[in-house]
Amino acid sequence: MVTLIGYLKRPAGVSREEFQKWWVEKHVPFVKKLPGLRRYVVHVVAKGFNPLAGPSGTFNDEPEFDGIAELWFDDEAAVRQAWASPDGVRDLEHYAKHIGATGVVLCNPKVMISGPQEPFPAHVQRLDKNT
Repeated sequence: MVTLIGYLKRPAGVSREEFQKWWVEKHVPFVKKLPGLRRYVVHVVAKGFNPLAGPSGTFNDEPEFDGIAELWFDDEAAVRQAWASPDGVRDLEHYAKHIGATGVVLCNPKVMISGPQEPFPAHVQRLDKNT
């Protein structure tokens, strides 16, 4: 398995709330259609955090990014096939029109501590039910 990790920043003049609403309500449906996509997680950023600012770090209200996306695929070939597909082309066109800045990296995930299994804690919002 490989993951694409995308860092998203809203365009100038768009509030964080407006951007995150667009992302979750308008853009996620495009991504969910990508062929070969095995898992998709969006992280809606609430605050920035600087772990180097003192012994307990500091939070700030203007994070470097407004969202982080994880897209899981079987391998690099599956990633290339997804973006070359008609759904991938539509996704990228939609994405490019609404993003202020972005960075995407291909990663080889290594689980160091297994997190919660289903049922997820109450604070984790599940949007994949009935999809």
